[in-house]
Amino acid sequence: MNTRSLSFRLSAWVIVLFLVSTLVSFGAFYLVTKQLLYSHTDSFLTAHGNKVVEVATSQDAGMHDTIAKEAFIRQFSEIPGMLVVITDAGGMVVSSSAAGRNSPIFIELFDRVKEEKRPFFTDRTIGEVDMRWFILPIMKNKTLVGSVLVAHPIDVITKSLGSLIATEAMVFLALVIPVSMGGYFMVNRGLLPISAMAQTMARIESTDLTQRAANPKTGDALENLAEAFNGLLDRLKTSFTRERQFIGDVAHEVKTPLSTISGTAEVALSKPRSKQDYQKALVEILTDASKMSSTLRNVMDLAWSQSESSGLTTESFSLSEMIEELAEVATKLAQAKHIVVKSKIEKKITITGKKDKLYRAVLNLIDNAIKFTPGGGKVWLALVSQKGVVKVEVADNGVGIAAVDVPHIFERFYRGSKPGKTLGSGLGLAIAASIIAAHNGRIEVESAAGKGSKFSVVLAKL
Repeated sequence: MNTRSLSFRLSAWVIVLFLVSTLVSFGAFYLVTKQLLYSHTDSFLTAHGNKVVEVATSQDAGMHDTIAKEAFIRQFSEIPGMLVVITDAGGMVVSSSAAGRNSPIFIELFDRVKEEKRPFFTDRTIGEVDMRWFILPIMKNKTLVGSVLVAHPIDVITKSLGSLIATEAMVFLALVIPVSMGGYFMVNRGLLPISAMAQTMARIESTDLTQRAANPKTGDALENLAEAFNGLLDRLKTSFTRERQFIGDVAHEVKTPLSTISGTAEVALSKPRSKQDYQKALVEILTDASKMSSTLRNVMDLAWSQSESSGLTTESFSLSEMIEELAEVATKLAQAKHIVVKSKIEKKITITGKKDKLYRAVLNLIDNAIKFTPGGGKVWLALVSQKGVVKVEVADNGVGIAAVDVPHIFERFYRGSKPGKTLGSGLGLAIAASIIAAHNGRIEVESAAGKGSKFSVVLAKL
């Protein structure tokens, strides 16, 4: 048996807790029983002791004469086991229902009552008999004139309490083995879901994250653990998928430019050429390198927007000022195609986020609007504040988006369903959507083929 295992330690705690609880319960039962048995005897002694004091203090004659009456003492002697002793102010026994009048116990008890001047109970043994004693002072005019010692055997109570202790000990010992075995069995059974999770974890590899821990449906910490573990696997699978997709994206986008650069260089070096030919080759290489650099930057932005840390180190900034700056950029970009850019920007709107990333996201929308709007067309840029949110709108009257393409426009490298050459890498809208999602926002799109498009970015207001 592994004494360091979790099941053993939990079993030990359960067993110890149960046994300690049992001991406390047995102890409490013993004390309550003892109290009940003693309370009956104490009531009996109190009644008789008070009667003796009452008689002794109510007589007009001297106390010694009154107490010496044999008839008075005899009535207590007739009670089986009853002992009554009366002393004077000096502790001398003046009357007793017992034969021995000079017992050291009488002197000891008188000295105590003389000091405390109040009634008290105590247990003392006379001969071989256990006795319960009740001692009362006899007071006259606040002066101690004697004492009354009343006692009764408690051997029956002592034997009963002894039997009770023995019975409780036997019951306790009888419970130790079955409780220990039952506790160990129940703990091991309760830990079965955790063992199953451990086995599932052992089977998991980075190439196969489809394994899931069985949910025990217990509504407690075990179910929470299973859900948390499965959630971790989901996040790991998403991370690995994102990583593989990122590597694939990079390989996909740099493959063609690298091939072109390599081919151009090989052709240029295959034989001696003129200065103009070398310059032409270098221009082509530079163009492809610039395209590859742009693509890598896009892929990196996309990877950032989908990473778990994308929401960190945010800042508060004026969205109104950022959109005004983008409106100026849009006007410059649209000049070559003679596109008119109109803007309507609400002032003093502030949000929290990464300004440079949001700038890039909105710029991608503006770039798309200008790219797919024919010369002489129009582009609208607006910033409005609504209840709890702000909305950035980029609209155009360009070629629009076919209904079949709308559900896919935010996918990576999607360039539309129509055959033919489409400008761009197909990452602009994917990057914009991911950045907005990283800021807990959303992009809404309204478009129809030949009727233009409108993209709305909805963000939380500061």
